[in-house]
Amino acid sequence: MSEWRRVLCSGRLLGLLALLLALNIVLLAAENANRREFLALYQSVLREAQAQEPEASLRAIDAELAQIRARGTLYQWTQSEDDEELRDMLAEECAAYFGEDFAERVADGTLDAGRETVMGLYQRQEVLRAVREQVRYILDYPAYLDRVHANAKQMAALAIFNRQGSFPIRNIEKTDRDFPVSVALKLDNDYALTMLATDQIGGYSLLVYVLALALSFLEERKRGLWSLVHGTADGRVRLAVQRAFILLPGTALGTAVILGGKLLAAGQIYGGFGDLSRTVQSMAVFHDVPWVLSTGQFLVFYFVLKILGMWLLGLAVWAILQGVNHLPLAIGACGVVLAAEYLAFRLIPDSYAIVFLRYVNLFALVDVPAVALHYLNLNIFGCPVQGFLLTLYLVPFLLVLLGGVDLLLAERKKPVSRQNSLLTLADRIRVPFSRAVGRLRLPGMELFKLLWLQKGVLVLLALGLFAASVLKAPVPDKTLYDTEMAGVSASLTGPITQDTIGEIDARVERYSTWRQDETVLRQLNILATVRDRAERSIAAQDGMWLINPVPAAALMGVESPNQYQRQNCVV
Repeated sequence: MSEWRRVLCSGRLLGLLALLLALNIVLLAAENANRREFLALYQSVLREAQAQEPEASLRAIDAELAQIRARGTLYQWTQSEDDEELRDMLAEECAAYFGEDFAERVADGTLDAGRETVMGLYQRQEVLRAVREQVRYILDYPAYLDRVHANAKQMAALAIFNRQGSFPIRNIEKTDRDFPVSVALKLDNDYALTMLATDQIGGYSLLVYVLALALSFLEERKRGLWSLVHGTADGRVRLAVQRAFILLPGTALGTAVILGGKLLAAGQIYGGFGDLSRTVQSMAVFHDVPWVLSTGQFLVFYFVLKILGMWLLGLAVWAILQGVNHLPLAIGACGVVLAAEYLAFRLIPDSYAIVFLRYVNLFALVDVPAVALHYLNLNIFGCPVQGFLLTLYLVPFLLVLLGGVDLLLAERKKPVSRQNSLLTLADRIRVPFSRAVGRLRLPGMELFKLLWLQKGVLVLLALGLFAASVLKAPVPDKTLYDTEMAGVSASLTGPITQDTIGEIDARVERYSTWRQDETVLRQLNILATVRDRAERSIAAQDGMWLINPVPAAALMGVESPNQYQRQNCVV
């Protein structure tokens, strides 16, 4: 019992746990520091939307958004007294929405066009857009499921896929079976649970805690008492069994404090968790998850998986630390293994044959969202196996395997044995290295002390990695994909001809008479860019068209913050 108390009640471990919890909550609070008014208003608008059918609430939101846009136009009309042409154009839009007598109503005060009123509506506009996105997702998800099943049937009918017994046809059939035909969805407050489902900081904070927990088992090695402890039967087997099972309540404590504490803080910030009986597919982040679970079941499953996953990680780290006698080498070996696992987890694309290494990976249990929210079937000996299910299947097997390895190492590994082969190799390298260093002059010796002895080379390596991540390959110019450019291109949609040039010139001439503010100059620059493209197309006689580039950009994989925006573009 003293070992349980020594490890689990350690002041350093509990202090680290408190520090990690505080760090997570501070980062969460800082991320939402400027959203208090937004979140308070969000609750009110969400309740209004929940009281109606999704179609009706979508119509009501669209109508209110149109009203807010009209109010903005009305305010611009009041500020455009110096530009008659712009004022006339805005007046037409205002009359279409507020009526022909809108100017008289503004003058007598019955129609408010004040700046404070208009600016106050912008916050509500952002909230309405957020709720509208949720409602739109609720309405679109059934069509998404229909497309999944329809695509499976269409692909199964193609000759290149329908060879019986092949992986492609099995994969198609499995996808068709995995995804449900329909799911009952419910609109509710998704922010807190979405935060948990996509949280990475909490997972890596828990990793740091588990590493500290495993390192606490090396206390007798740090104090030079390993031989004494290992010399008794209790010090080999009984102590190892205790430590294997200490990891379970230790990881449960860390999971409950770090992830549970962060979830409670998110519920406080975001205004609760919503109805825990609604299906997880009610939240947009779960659109690619085929299992129909309630959010309450998801929470239980998530915390149990994190506890077992961190227990497995702790056993793996402890096995590495036990396997090497020399303590610095043991810690270094642990770092090398974790770095290799992380690189495999992050860098292997879906299309590679070794993509299974991303799922047979310790970091699949650290960063669960990266594998759980992504539907991918792996080719395991010709049979399709969903990647995340492979991870789940391996957890109990690896728990038993690593637990046995840890107990075997504790029983068989000797504190004092033959000379460590790695240290022998290091000594052989050190001799000629030390001779070479001894011949250095004063500047060389100072560089040696700065870069090697003071670990300055690690600082340079970190700077190099940072520079490599910043100095990426040039990316395509995305200025053509912005909203205003898309609007201009869409308004001129069609084959590029001399009529296109004439229409652009007419617009340039009209805008040139307006007051040259930032908005007008932006439109003129966009028209100049489009005109240059049109002239080059006519000169090359390539038969190009002007189109709205946003759907094309989505089809080509340009990242969008909204997955369903890309799917709608495909449709």
